Amino acid sequence: MNKFLELEVFLKENKIDCLCVNEHWMVHDELSSTVLGGYTNASGFCRVRARHGGVAVYVREGLQCRDLNISSISNELHCEIAGILLNKLNTQIITVYRSPDGDLEVLFDILSQMFNKINLEIRTIITGDFNVHFLKNSCKSQEVCNFFCSYGFQKTVNFPTRYRECLDNVFTNMVEGYTALKCELSHLSDHDGINFQFGIDTIDPKTRINYRPITD
Repeated sequence: MNKFLELEVFLKENKIDCLCVNEHWMVHDELSSTVLGGYTNASGFCRVRARHGGVAVYVREGLQCRDLNISSISNELHCEIAGILLNKLNTQIITVYRSPDGDLEVLFDILSQMFNKINLEIRTIITGDFNVHFLKNSCKSQEVCNFFCSYGFQKTVNFPTRYRECLDNVFTNMVEGYTALKCELSHLSDHDGINFQFGIDTIDPKTRINYRPITD
């Protein structure tokens, strides 16, 4: 609970609209009853057989969304998944967790089922802790990237997210108009966060633009 209070402060200070959480470690009753001030738990998955794990998506109160209802296809350890559609932005946000012992083939099977359920014609952002070494271009990381590429998605994170390793990433079908930045969360997690910004939010509101109007 102490971490939830710290998280509330972090979210407020950084004006976060949507929070994707991997390994929340909660069972269903805890996830549904635990309140994160100013945010609504819009979608989530909790383990039943194994301990820990789990994923969840929180959305700032007042931001309209609906559950994509994909958490039911999750497979504990191998691919735990949850996602929402942000109505006004017409954007799908999905989060994925794969345990270090998870089977990649099972991961790909679950993700394939997910792609068959969602709308691939609209803007989609897939975050996750995939537990593969993206910076080392390992065989597993190449397999993951190639899988997403086959659906028109590209990875956006090329910096360490846990010590010197990049185990987490964000895949999107957007071609441009986004940024992925490291977010220090040492007081909350053993992984760094990823601050993914897109649309008009990628422009710093303090940026000054000078221009000369051309009239008749």
